[in-house]
Amino acid sequence: MIELPNTSGLIHLIGDTISGRRIVKVIAAQTPNRFVWYYDDPQKYHELLVGKTIDKFSSFRGIVRIKAGTINLVFSDGIELKLHDKNEKCPDNHQLLIELDGSLLLSASVQIYGALWCFREGEFINPYFGDYSPIL
Repeated sequence: MIELPNTSGLIHLIGDTISGRRIVKVIAAQTPNRFVWYYDDPQKYHELLVGKTIDKFSSFRGIVRIKAGTINLVFSDGIELKLHDKNEKCPDNHQLLIELDGSLLLSASVQIYGALWCFREGEFINPYFGDYSPIL
């Protein structure tokens, strides 16, 4: 679960490891969970992210954002992010699995509830937080 005090540390850990890596494959919504909120159709996340290079990271409150070019990947409180070596066993139940060049995987699993949004810059305006661009 992304707790408020952990977001900064998580950004540094993930950022140092996956910054500059290209996204090779994306599996979204493999494990159905009615308490996971996606932006638009999660089956489109593969198309949006594959081939993009991860370049920026930020956090705001209990929210983590990963940017890959003009694509934003935003995780709210309730999402557990983990890095794995490609040969390592990943969680069977995950809501997002991103394969990166260099044999790394990033998994996102929902513990109880959480939001996992993938969208083009300026495309998604959340009624509670507004446009994520200026705050993250």
